[in-house]
Amino acid sequence: MMRKTADYTDAVYDYILDNSIRVPKYMDELMKCTEQSKYVMMATVPEQGQFLAFLIKSIQATRVIEIGVFTGVCTLWMADAVGPDGVVIGCD
Repeated sequence: MMRKTADYTDAVYDYILDNSIRVPKYMDELMKCTEQSKYVMMATVPEQGQFLAFLIKSIQATRVIEIGVFTGVCTLWMADAVGPDGVVIGCD
């Protein structure tokens, strides 16, 4: 499990992960590899990625630019959100 970013109790955080975070199966391997990095603190955690995807879908964005890609976890969330006809440009 990647690190939490807000000041929740462990029980509340576990509840959030178990009941509201929906990480696509194709993202599992990338997230597991990212967790092994000594720089994991730079990675987007699932609750951030899901919220960003929600925002992108809400405004019906079809083009996104990301500055600072790291391992691409956030990039993958955004690519999923813009859909097959969308474009994500990642600069690292």
